Amino acid sequence: MDLTGTSPKTLAVITGAYGGTGRAVARRLGARYRLVLSGRDAQRVARLRESLEEEGYDVAAAVTADIASRRGVEQLAAATAGAGVLGTLVHTAGLSPVQAPWETVVAVNLTGTALLLDAFGPRAVSGSVAVCLGSSAAQSRPGCIGSGRAPSRDEGASPGRGRPAQIRTPRADKEGAGPGRSVE
Repeated sequence: MDLTGTSPKTLAVITGAYGGTGRAVARRLGARYRLVLSGRDAQRVARLRESLEEEGYDVAAAVTADIASRRGVEQLAAATAGAGVLGTLVHTAGLSPVQAPWETVVAVNLTGTALLLDAFGPRAVSGSVAVCLGSSAAQSRPGCIGSGRAPSRDEGASPGRGRPAQIRTPRADKEGAGPGRSVE
């Protein structure tokens, strides 16, 4: 019997947790996983934790971390070490060109993703999964960043690639219009 995702000690680590996508992911995965929430804004992470706990979700930790920084990612990984077994890492933190200069977008969307995969790779067990989401501005091939190689099927990985669907959100509308333009 496979108990991955059903044990209260199996973790779902969510970056950008207080954003719209991160919050939705936390609620969906919180039905099966113990949650570790993360984001750059300590007050927003704390409010989300309080809200989810009031709704009955098991939140193991709420961590303030900047995923564009090696130190921030290492702090996040360390905070999860004693909380349980890594079931899933969902990286929803990301920026689009309408939110920040390109250097910051690359630091968060690309470098941050690589840092997360490197930090959480050693914590992965058979059945662990990493899902990295990003804005349409983040164009990278899954499995080609971080350690420089994709995990093999012998290591318990089941790599998949898919063309991302565009989801209509206010942020996506701004991205579609481009910097300085608006969508009617």
